[in-house]
Amino acid sequence: MTTDKDKLIGILEQDPELYKLINSKPHISILKEISLKPIDFEQLKKKIYFKRISILYNILNTLIDKKLVNKLDINNKDMYYITDKGTKFIQLCKITEKEFNLS
Repeated sequence: MTTDKDKLIGILEQDPELYKLINSKPHISILKEISLKPIDFEQLKKKIYFKRISILYNILNTLIDKKLVNKLDINNKDMYYITDKGTKFIQLCKITEKEFNLS
């Protein structure tokens, strides 16, 4: 029987760069926010403060590159939504965080 921890380790073995994301509170907080519902850039900017907007853009681009989040242009607004891979990843992160009191 495969545990959630083993699933997460399997994902990290396939893409070791995801380990950096797990250790990045800004990346995880943005991913958690997007996992709640699709959100546009302006809403995201209001919910999570960054000194420079470029940091938020870089984080979003990283999440898109890792196929955890997708971007869709709706009425000239960039909408961000979580992918299936992103949903699995964030669920495993939350379970592991809770299991090992890592929050």
